[in-house]
Amino acid sequence: MLSMRTIYAMTLACLALITSLAPAVPATEIPRNTQLIYECQVIPRYRKTAPWTGVLLFKVNDEGILNGEWRDNSVRPDPFYGSIILVNGGISGDFIKVRFGTSGEVTVKGKISDEGIIGTLYQPNNKTYDFKAVRVTRE
Repeated sequence: MLSMRTIYAMTLACLALITSLAPAVPATEIPRNTQLIYECQVIPRYRKTAPWTGVLLFKVNDEGILNGEWRDNSVRPDPFYGSIILVNGGISGDFIKVRFGTSGEVTVKGKISDEGIIGTLYQPNNKTYDFKAVRVTRE
């Protein structure tokens, strides 16, 4: 009969072996120094209203710093009022942060992949919205 200590040690050894044999998951590789274009929706979380829409255009440099613009194309009133707004931010792994305008009071934080961005848009009045973007450019 095996003791609990022996069973525990064998279980840990098996888990370590399985973990070491598992293939590494490749990191999301976002193209650098290339214009990227995303069709976006900002969706109110607690109201049944139409989303705001816009196009997010940006480049990411080799250090992961993002610069570009938001081109609002909503058919309903939104906080951007049909404007073109400068954006900046950064990408680290699959995390993205985008600040809108020079004050950065409107911010998106989320996950970026080859297909798009899923995250949350934060406004200075503590309102949050779902943010969804589909990448429309390919290399």
